[in-house]
Amino acid sequence: MLSRTHQADPALGVTARDVVTRALRTAGPEVRATLMLVAAGYQHREIADRLNISERGLEGRLHRFRKQIRNAPLAQDLLEVLRERATVHSARP
Repeated sequence: MLSRTHQADPALGVTARDVVTRALRTAGPEVRATLMLVAAGYQHREIADRLNISERGLEGRLHRFRKQIRNAPLAQDLLEVLRERATVHSARP
């Protein structure tokens, strides 16, 4: 999960926004169109209808985009920092 503050570590200089921005740059036009409709608040059924695809096809697009973000090197750096922080916080009394 990405930080709610969008800042993983000031020293690292990696933000959640950086991860998503980089992924959007490499995403195809179909994925970008899908994400714009999601961001606009449309329900999955409405998005699928607008894009003339099945809901299952829509879920596949969203799944691939989330996977792309999780597997991005920048995301891996961010997740590592967040895990370290979680370990430090859970070790505190």
